[in-house]
Amino acid sequence: MRPFEFSRARPSSDILGAGMEPGYRILEHPADVGIQSWGATFPEALSMAVEGLAFVLLDPTMVEAVEQRMVSASADDSETLVVKVLSEVLYLFDGELFAPKSLQVHSYSRESVSASVHGEPLRAEKHRMRVDVKAVTYHQLSVQQGPGEFIITVYLDI
Repeated sequence: MRPFEFSRARPSSDILGAGMEPGYRILEHPADVGIQSWGATFPEALSMAVEGLAFVLLDPTMVEAVEQRMVSASADDSETLVVKVLSEVLYLFDGELFAPKSLQVHSYSRESVSASVHGEPLRAEKHRMRVDVKAVTYHQLSVQQGPGEFIITVYLDI
């Protein structure tokens, strides 16, 4: 098993369908790693994508949500909002040495998101790193809306 294999998911053939619990799963790719997340709303699916990113970066069970950092993004479409928010979270991890655990969306419109990332300062003795993520990509990026559900698919350059 690769260090980032995980599925808190239902089968991909059952991807669109109302009433499913929010979640994410990690997708295999020859050179990258993908995250597919879902929720009843776009903010919920985006929050699950951040949890997926946190899982790829480190073991989130070792992260406590004791601090928060604000992130915001504006874009012309929801796909670009996904890339911008995940890139902000990746910057917090790489640039500010902040271990993310979860995302709470405070405001959302089709063009903007304002949210807080919950986690704690990154400490080598506590947090086991998994994968070095270079960037959030637009490769195979999609945001789908079905009856009562949003599904986000995004790939990370590793």
